[in-house]
Amino acid sequence: SSHSKSSSLIRENTKGNPYGVPLEGKVWNVAYRLMSMRKLWVLLMILTLSSVFMVGFGVWLRYGPVAWAVGKEAFEGMRDHSCTHDHDLGKLEISLKWASGLKVPDTLLRPFGMIVMDGDVMDWYQARIGWNVQYGQAQQSGRAGDSPVWDDATRWYCIHNDSKVMELQMWDDNIITSNTYLASVNLSVADFLREDPNPTQEGLVNNKGNYELVDANGNFAGIVHLETRYYPSKDLSEIYDTLASGDILLFSGATVNGNFIKAATKSEWSHVGLVYKESNARGEEEGTLKMIESSTNHAGLYDCDDQIDNWGTEKVSLRDKVYSSFYDKVAVRRLYLPGGHEARNGFSKRLIKFYESKRGTQYEEFQMEMVKAYFSWNTANNESRNTLFCSEFVALAYIDAELLSADRVPANVLQWEFSSESEINLLQGAYLHNEVYLRDVQRYSKGRCYMHPEMCECGMQKYPYSDRYACMVPPCGSIWKLVWGGMIDLGLGFPLEVLITVVGLGWILAGILANIFVFSHLLIWIRSRKKLAEYVAADLHSVMKNPPDSASLHSDKLSNPTAVSSPATNVAKAL
Repeated sequence: SSHSKSSSLIRENTKGNPYGVPLEGKVWNVAYRLMSMRKLWVLLMILTLSSVFMVGFGVWLRYGPVAWAVGKEAFEGMRDHSCTHDHDLGKLEISLKWASGLKVPDTLLRPFGMIVMDGDVMDWYQARIGWNVQYGQAQQSGRAGDSPVWDDATRWYCIHNDSKVMELQMWDDNIITSNTYLASVNLSVADFLREDPNPTQEGLVNNKGNYELVDANGNFAGIVHLETRYYPSKDLSEIYDTLASGDILLFSGATVNGNFIKAATKSEWSHVGLVYKESNARGEEEGTLKMIESSTNHAGLYDCDDQIDNWGTEKVSLRDKVYSSFYDKVAVRRLYLPGGHEARNGFSKRLIKFYESKRGTQYEEFQMEMVKAYFSWNTANNESRNTLFCSEFVALAYIDAELLSADRVPANVLQWEFSSESEINLLQGAYLHNEVYLRDVQRYSKGRCYMHPEMCECGMQKYPYSDRYACMVPPCGSIWKLVWGGMIDLGLGFPLEVLITVVGLGWILAGILANIFVFSHLLIWIRSRKKLAEYVAADLHSVMKNPPDSASLHSDKLSNPTAVSSPATNVAKAL
């Protein structure tokens, strides 16, 4: 009777369990049902969960860290803060190299500098100079004594038409209590706005000097050493006739992917190209300015030679490119070549020959090469010369002209290395001037050549610019474009979210789900064996305690041959 109740209990609790052993709990019951499903359904479930997770992660990535990284506002004090409005003369870079002899009543905790421009106090995190400084890292610098290590000591400020006086104030951040004023110095803005038409390479840092600080009572309170660089803002028409072949053009993409490239490379720029000027029979430059580049050309600008919209190396009108509106900032770095007009004409001839040799080369197809460039993992043996990305094309042009060392791997050169963010070492005494920012490059909302075809210098602009290219929230076109990237203005290459999400996390998630499936299957099997062992032990215990009589057993077999003769027989069959 007890054995019949036990068998009934087993049948009630197993509910289709392939092992025929009861395992208590709803979780195990759900696991049984999953284990008894067809393998095809299990595979479809894993793929569905992986897809849902990847799409969800893509949305989170777009609205989360990517939106924060590429959509955050650039405050004054940050490098990428725009100073190209009509009332701006340009951008001033200030580096506080060291400070010594600071007069403090007690221990100096976290000293920092703060700029006051014509009475406007710039007291926020992005504008403070030396915010990350710890005085415990102090080093000997200068005659006056200890100086903090200013490891976050460069800031950028807009200089306006009416800017006259700039005050540098030194403070100590007491973290909890109010900050302590230390000293200050008044500086004339005009002294920092020097534009030398023919500076030496050393002169690119426009101003270096030591400045004496005074405290609130007018007494000497220390010395600071400042280095400044000035980046003027001008209209393209003001400098158009002064540009020459080989000058660097830097672009800041006004698109989702352009912003992502800037965030990923921690740069103000997402694209780079070269000024190109045709030469006459005497080898002298003349005519309208062009730009040569390797680009995805999503504006659809027509090539000046082929009259089609190329995808790769191309020659386009400089004006049409600058005012296509696909870029919110454009800057020029003039190339200085010693040797005067003769040297410049010789360089121009070499650049023309180089471009003709690369004409028609496709944009970079091996996208991992661009990712590897960030880590300088490309080698001369594995890089592809059949396809080129933007900075690789410019680096090759400079190597061909013997302005860059032939030991450099072009595929490891990124766009920001041609900006003042990293002073690239040129050969033959050549160097690049400070950037000149071009004003109001998005004055034509859809693009100059698109809105006014009669103004096009090399053919049409096929595609208009719109805000949706830089959109981080709906409506931004299709959900796939929102999740996987706008695929517009790839600059260095492609949206890295695609690689991270689809290839990386997709495989990781599929592996995790598959392992969970196998591990659960193993746990259920182990637990079922334990339960089975318990029933076997219980039945054996009852057999040993109440052994059946052989005569009655023989009688039961004769009266009912199909009946199970004893618990021990059941156990034997189960085993």
